[in-house]
Amino acid sequence: MDLEKKLKSNVFQHTLPARSGKAFAVSSLTFATALFLSGCGGSDDKLFGAPVLPAPVPTSTFSGVAAFGKPLSGATVTARCGGTTAIPTVTTTTAGAWSMTVPTASLPCALQASGGQVGAASNAQNLYSYASAAGVANFTPLTDMSIALATRGSASTWFNAFDPTKAQAFESALAAAVPDMLAALTRAGYATPTGNFNPRTTPFVAAAGDTYDALLDAFAKGLVNNSTTYTALLTSMISALNAGTALNIPPQTAPVVVPPPVVTPPPVVTPPPTSGTGAPLVVSAANPSSANGTLNKTLLSGFNESGISDSVGKYSSSGPNDHCRVALYEMANTGSAKKYQIEVTFSKASKVVGVVNLGEDPSSASFMPKAGTPVTAVTVDIANRRIIFTNAVLSGPAGAAATLNGTLEYSTNASVADRANCG
Repeated sequence: MDLEKKLKSNVFQHTLPARSGKAFAVSSLTFATALFLSGCGGSDDKLFGAPVLPAPVPTSTFSGVAAFGKPLSGATVTARCGGTTAIPTVTTTTAGAWSMTVPTASLPCALQASGGQVGAASNAQNLYSYASAAGVANFTPLTDMSIALATRGSASTWFNAFDPTKAQAFESALAAAVPDMLAALTRAGYATPTGNFNPRTTPFVAAAGDTYDALLDAFAKGLVNNSTTYTALLTSMISALNAGTALNIPPQTAPVVVPPPVVTPPPVVTPPPTSGTGAPLVVSAANPSSANGTLNKTLLSGFNESGISDSVGKYSSSGPNDHCRVALYEMANTGSAKKYQIEVTFSKASKVVGVVNLGEDPSSASFMPKAGTPVTAVTVDIANRRIIFTNAVLSGPAGAAATLNGTLEYSTNASVADRANCG
């Protein structure tokens, strides 16, 4: 009889030893069930099979350094990738280093570094980068600039509207923008790292001794020395690119603006003063025209000069004693047979000329500037007792006018006060 029939007919029973003087029977069904299970080998694996685990998801890791020359520390790195998987943000270290792992199926990714600090200063400038495969992806002004040139616009706009389906066209534009940018840096005098240098994918450390970091330091100094900003530079470069003109980056050292040379007129050489002789005084543009000519200080018959005195006010002898006056009479005019007289009044304190009287002797014409208006282009040389006229324009009543050029020499008188106050 097989096991199944035995179980059904309950043919056999087992009697266990009595407990407390009693015996009890174990159902043959219970015992047979145990035998059945043991006959199956007693292995759970054979009964239920091994557990099935999900296949691992392929991932890619990219990393790099964020720096403006000095490391960008504490910045938040955000990735916009393909697919629907949310990519957690990461934070840069004090050295500006960062690393991120994403599902490989999510590539390519647009990357942004925001916030943090550059040295002791808070960072307000976002930087952008790009990763299409595992490897290096740096954040620097040069990676940001190359993306802006590739997109002919704002890198932030590119990041916010990133479309992975257009990656091939973007990568082609980026590959063309990088050498154009490096050529502009070279023209501006910056030393770029040798070899197959790419600002985005070349590994570096933001520390002294690294050639890439030295380039970033020099670039930052160039912006300061040329009184511009990184944002202003990006705007001008995009404008130049869209206009089809050359890309220009300011040099590290601002050009020295050399002022035009100061042309100093040759000194006026005048003979030493001698009473009774001197350089002529030329009268031109006169009204009446009979006054035009050269006035010579010659000792003609009746020539007289009062020299200099300090006993006058500005416009009259009755005024306060604050001006000096020079007067010469009977000066011969080569343009006519007439003789002329001239008087000049100037301030004791400032030596500014306030009055010039020129007239025929006896006076038939008088040229006098308006009261209170200094006569321009007239200087007083006390040390050499000269009054120098340089295109000094005079105007007077009834349309009288004249222009004086030359030097008027005068003598001093015997008064000690006159000599002390007026030369």
